[in-house]
Amino acid sequence: GEANCAVVISDEPIGSPLVTEPPIAVIMNKPSMLKFTPAMETGGLMLYNASLIDIAPARDDITAVPVDCNAIAEQLGNARTANMVMLGAIIEKTHVISIDSAMEALRLTFGPKKEHLLPINRQAMEAGAAAVRG
Repeated sequence: GEANCAVVISDEPIGSPLVTEPPIAVIMNKPSMLKFTPAMETGGLMLYNASLIDIAPARDDITAVPVDCNAIAEQLGNARTANMVMLGAIIEKTHVISIDSAMEALRLTFGPKKEHLLPINRQAMEAGAAAVRG
C-alpha cells in the first residue's frame, strides 16, 4: 500500500510542515507512484525504486530517476538495506546532507548494540549514490 511522510528542510523557521506539492519525492513502490506522482511540483525531482516499480511516472514535467534499490541491496548481501540505497541516491542528487552526516546520525541512533550495522549501511548509501551519479 501507500505510505507517506513529508520532511521540510530549511535554514529558516518552518511555519507549517504541510507539503501539498512536494519538489522532491521518494517513491518506493508502485501504489505510492500512482497515488503521489500527480501532487508533485512542476520541475520536481522524483527518485523511484525501479526494482519494485515497472512503470515510469506519467509526467514529463518532472525529472524521474530510477534506482534499483532492492537489486543493489541484494547484491550487497543485505536486502534490508534497500532504503539506505535510496538514501544514498537522494544524497547524491540533492546534496542536502553528506553521507558522513547520515552515518553520524545512524551511529547516534543505533548506539553500541547496533554499531555492527554501520558498515553495511554505509556501503548501501555509497552504492545508491554511485547508481545515480553522472
